[in-house]
Amino acid sequence: MEKVTQRDKLKGLFLRNPDTWVSLKEIIYLGIAMYPPRIKELRTSRNEGGEGMSIENKLEMVDGVKHSFYRYNKPNVSPPYQMKLGGGF
Repeated sequence: MEKVTQRDKLKGLFLRNPDTWVSLKEIIYLGIAMYPPRIKELRTSRNEGGEGMSIENKLEMVDGVKHSFYRYNKPNVSPPYQMKLGGGF
């Protein structure tokens, strides 16, 4: 059985929550202390489509305290072109 890496845990979190802001607290809860390098790895790693994951971040100030959030932007994949049969042009 292979060991689950921090990168695998983080990728799973983003894939389960596409297009949703995930708080840094949720990331740290997974036991990922060195999250900046793991996020960079996910952004720059090549997947089947040849691109890394699109992950953006934002900061919010609440009562003078910074709160960090990250969001995986799931790619919009259009369905393959389908040719209509019959009916003429």
